[in-house]
Amino acid sequence: MVAAATHNLCDAANAMVQGHASEEKLISSAKQVAASTAQLLVACKVKADVDSVAMKRLQVCTTNCSTCPMQFNNT
Repeated sequence: MVAAATHNLCDAANAMVQGHASEEKLISSAKQVAASTAQLLVACKVKADVDSVAMKRLQVCTTNCSTCPMQFNNT
């Protein structure tokens, strides 16, 4: 799901640069990446060691992904 959401984000960014999409589509795609990453984190918490290096890195990525859509609103 994260890969598909990221693909949609790239498509939205390319379309926006070319003038074929709105900023709202880009923001929506960024939110989709954040939501998918959060779902991945929850699934990993169930199965993975919470103190593992990989889990800590995923938590950092989830935090970064969740703050990204908010940065669009501040520009």
